[in-house]
Amino acid sequence: MNTSDHSVSLETSLPSSDTFDTVSPILKPLYAAKGWIMLLGILNIIVGAIQCLSCIGIIIGWLPIWLGILFVKASKSLDTAYSLRDPQSAKSALDNIATTFKIYGVLLIISLALFVLYIIGVILFLLIRAAQD
Repeated sequence: MNTSDHSVSLETSLPSSDTFDTVSPILKPLYAAKGWIMLLGILNIIVGAIQCLSCIGIIIGWLPIWLGILFVKASKSLDTAYSLRDPQSAKSALDNIATTFKIYGVLLIISLALFVLYIIGVILFLLIRAAQD
């Protein structure tokens, strides 16, 4: 295989840029923030690892690690999407970011529900204590 054949095969193996050009303006702000997305991923992994050092932290420590991995994968996919003009990598990045939003949403709902239960518990405790006096 000569060098001219090799360059032709590389060009034909790259995805069509038409699809990528359509989504490129949408991804541009995310691509600009890919460093921050990577940093967020690394920090989440570190926080999760620290949480896992305690007995109780093991129960919830896997969540930040999972979120961190998703952020790191999203950052790498964004980089691949722009360098190779690959719409599949762009979709993968958006899928990973969407998954992190869903996880954070579920965690916030659970946190709010636990907070409401805590407030109800405190109110009941105060009412029972006041009734005993």
